[in-house]
Amino acid sequence: MSKTIQLRRYKLAQGREDEFAKGWSSHIPALRRENGFTIEFAHLDRENSVFTWAVSVRGDEAAFKRTEQQYYDAKIKAGLGNGDPKILLHTSFSFVEPLLPER
Repeated sequence: MSKTIQLRRYKLAQGREDEFAKGWSSHIPALRRENGFTIEFAHLDRENSVFTWAVSVRGDEAAFKRTEQQYYDAKIKAGLGNGDPKILLHTSFSFVEPLLPER
């Protein structure tokens, strides 16, 4: 079965990288996994204040969107918002496809 991967990029306020990383690490990975996602990778580029990560779901884009809605419903129940706008300056999401075979 195929998987659908979404690349997520966040531009962070300079000097707030540690605060963001602590908050993200303490809540988001576990909640994503509990709701059917696989985290492909997560990288913090401190020099440019950019956080880049990718999540995937087995199945097509429609399956991804259903899983994402389930995740956002769980996030609301957990009392988590969409990030502090003073830290999270810009977000970008796109579906991507691998060009190299998985190892």
